[in-house]
Amino acid sequence: MAAPCRLREHVTLLMLFLAVSQAPAFAQQEASTPKSFWGLLYEIVRQYPAAGTILVVLLPIAGLALLGLVFYLTVKRGRSLSVFGIHVGAEPKDEANLLAAIRKREAMIAFLHDTQNRVGELLFLSKPDPADFASQVFEFLQDRLGIMTQALSSAAGEFRRASVMYALPCDEGKCLRFIAAIGISDATKRKFAPKIAAGTIAGEAAHNQRTINVPDVLEDDRWLPIKRPPSYRSLLSVPIFDANREVIGVVNVDGKRANTFEKDDELFLEAFASIVGFVLQAVRGMDSGSDMHISKLLLQ
Repeated sequence: MAAPCRLREHVTLLMLFLAVSQAPAFAQQEASTPKSFWGLLYEIVRQYPAAGTILVVLLPIAGLALLGLVFYLTVKRGRSLSVFGIHVGAEPKDEANLLAAIRKREAMIAFLHDTQNRVGELLFLSKPDPADFASQVFEFLQDRLGIMTQALSSAAGEFRRASVMYALPCDEGKCLRFIAAIGISDATKRKFAPKIAAGTIAGEAAHNQRTINVPDVLEDDRWLPIKRPPSYRSLLSVPIFDANREVIGVVNVDGKRANTFEKDDELFLEAFASIVGFVLQAVRGMDSGSDMHISKLLLQ
């Protein structure tokens, strides 16, 4: 049994020798390993208590000062910053444009929904004779144009004038006549009756059966010039169709600045033109002489 005991003693001594001989290498490896920020801070506090105390006090103050600076620049000054790769704040113009677009779209949807409800009341709750019904439709369209321009102008501040023109027979075939208008003088409503053909913006929209969006009327040859500068710069003209996809009129909206109208405006006015077409189709379906009644109303 003496041999195994001596073997265990030799193994134990060998392990102790290896541990002692490798201790400096382990210590050097630990010393060469880079420490984290908090590890270095701990070493400074442990070795230099006074300097460590100052750092511990100053670091939170510096952090609060940095947060205050970010808050001031992003919230108070409306600037956009990138802090450690994180985007902070938003450009005020982009945010304002986004909010204006949201308010404008909400106003469009609310207007169309309310117009559909009013059409139901107009068609199903009243049973007038054809002449009275045509007069009520004129009043309805006039009221809708006023609400539309007021709502959308308050939402986007860009709409100046609006009108609904109806196609009536004339010496040159068919011409467009105002049956409802906002912001257009009575003299213009009486004199301006473009034929459904190329040459004018409204006439071409009806002739080609497509929406026309004019960014700047001063740069468009189809715009009829006048002696004084116009009170509007852009124009959106949308054809009105009946149930047979025949053009029976045009809806026009003018913008007070150039490049007013976007795709959303086109879709909105096309939806409104569909409702107007449905109402005018009801006027036509009530009496075969509906165009005569409308012509008489325009002469009053």
